[in-house]
Amino acid sequence: MRLEIPYSNIQEYIYIRYHRNIRIKNSEVDKIRISYFISFILTIEEVKPDEVIFRYKANMIVNLLLKSIRFLLKNKLENTPVKWDSHTREVVIDLKKVKELTKFLKFSFISELHFADEATVLIIDLKSIS
Repeated sequence: MRLEIPYSNIQEYIYIRYHRNIRIKNSEVDKIRISYFISFILTIEEVKPDEVIFRYKANMIVNLLLKSIRFLLKNKLENTPVKWDSHTREVVIDLKKVKELTKFLKFSFISELHFADEATVLIIDLKSIS
């Protein structure tokens, strides 16, 4: 199954759930620009059945700011599905920790993920029944 989630829906979800006002804009194929105080490029690194790994890229000054922001948000990030490693510049989203996906992940998984012009495109497969 193919599912498209507009960036505006993702932004709204993050605002409602985490009280963070971010902007998302397509940058290149499978790359998006995230803006939250500062801007950086997020690239899809790997898609696993229960997590998605992204790598981010920013200039040297922004990287220093991101490390500072990560340090300041460290306690708040502990209660989110996000693991952020500022040394490897990876962001891992643990889908099992997204409450709204709990039932979904029991019978299906995300096999592919792409960034399109105005939406995130997910390819969803059903788990095999044993």
